[in-house]
Amino acid sequence: MKETVYALQKVGDKDEYHLFTCSITSEGTILEKKSICNQIDYDENHVVLSYLREEMARVKCAKGGRSVCHNCVSYLYI
Repeated sequence: MKETVYALQKVGDKDEYHLFTCSITSEGTILEKKSICNQIDYDENHVVLSYLREEMARVKCAKGGRSVCHNCVSYLYI
């Protein structure tokens, strides 16, 4: 069984955040190297929150407001 969770990453010193998907399987964890919008590379030094389930990712992104990439957020509602 595969579970998809999300990581929220800040972009450098900007007030900008992007989401990354992560698949958890019985064989291990697979993290995507690019953000959902494909604009940002993963950098573990800038991850703010990780292993968020979809519902919690929606809540955290909503609290982040305009600073969270709208393309990344829209993926949570597909």
